[in-house]
Amino acid sequence: MSHPLITQVLWTLDRGGVERMVFELAKRLPEHGFRIRVVVAGGGGVMDDEFRAAHIPLALGPAVGQWQRGQTLRFLRRELRAHYPSVWHTHLGGDVWGGLAARLEGVHPWIATVHDVQHQSFLKGVMRGRALRAADQVVCVSDAVRRHLASTYERTRDVSVIRLGVESHENSRPTSVERRLQRFVVVGRLVPDKRVQVLIEALAAIREPWALCVVGDGVERGRLETLVHTLKLRPRVHFAGSVADVRPFLLEADACLFASREEGQGLAVLEAAAAGIPVITSDLPALRELFDEYSMMFVPNNADARLWTEAIQTTMYAPREAQVRAHEAQTIVRKRCSIERMVKEYVELYSKLIV
Repeated sequence: MSHPLITQVLWTLDRGGVERMVFELAKRLPEHGFRIRVVVAGGGGVMDDEFRAAHIPLALGPAVGQWQRGQTLRFLRRELRAHYPSVWHTHLGGDVWGGLAARLEGVHPWIATVHDVQHQSFLKGVMRGRALRAADQVVCVSDAVRRHLASTYERTRDVSVIRLGVESHENSRPTSVERRLQRFVVVGRLVPDKRVQVLIEALAAIREPWALCVVGDGVERGRLETLVHTLKLRPRVHFAGSVADVRPFLLEADACLFASREEGQGLAVLEAAAAGIPVITSDLPALRELFDEYSMMFVPNNADARLWTEAIQTTMYAPREAQVRAHEAQTIVRKRCSIERMVKEYVELYSKLIV
């Protein structure tokens, strides 16, 4: 009997948390006796080459506008007929059209992993709700997402939680506890909800020496670079762009800043914690499931730049306390958010559903 085929379906291969999660899962599934295929419904992205270099079979759909989704649906149905999967596993933007293709082709089991807590426009909300209620199994990346799923889409049956996983390394560089913290890093897509502008404005109010590295790319980059120029911060702020490995940037920093408005889990926070550096973060329900004031510095959600300035300065002048929190957060991530644990739980789910 051939190895079961697990097909992962997502919308693009931009470098976001969903794409990176699928990449790590797809790399490891063959070790557990599965074949893997990744279907990208809306076209490729910056991670195309990384998937190919890892020998992960890719199928890229047409990059078309919202009024040409018929082409997307036809592509997905052709893919299903040509490579009928043992499990059809959709993620985020792949749920609606990937789910519709699965229903039209009679594909079971279909698993949908929900990564976000965002509220959609009316039409998108109706379409996504219909898709998520039809899936054979729904996986949420946090309890916060599960609550959102129940309240927004009224899906409560056959729902489980499998948290995102990150790599743990024994050689994490501990921050010195003898000097003031001054090197900060932001990791993530540069979109409005990440609120990087607030962090730049908060740092601008600090007179003491500091430096900020912004790792990621997106539609906000041009506006953020203009802000940096206007505030005369160019020597202090570096835009690294989209990178394949964020770990070296984390290990060069004294602390990670995370001002996102809402998150299903917050992969950047988990990666920073795994690297052993202090984190100052928005107070988000998904992060509160794992961390408390003994492991992270929390700032009220949607706080303005003034409150962020206060939190950053407090951390700058208390390096010993910050490193104690970082050590606690690192221990939590290693116990509850390892990649090995995430893969194991998906393997168990796939095996249970395949008949």
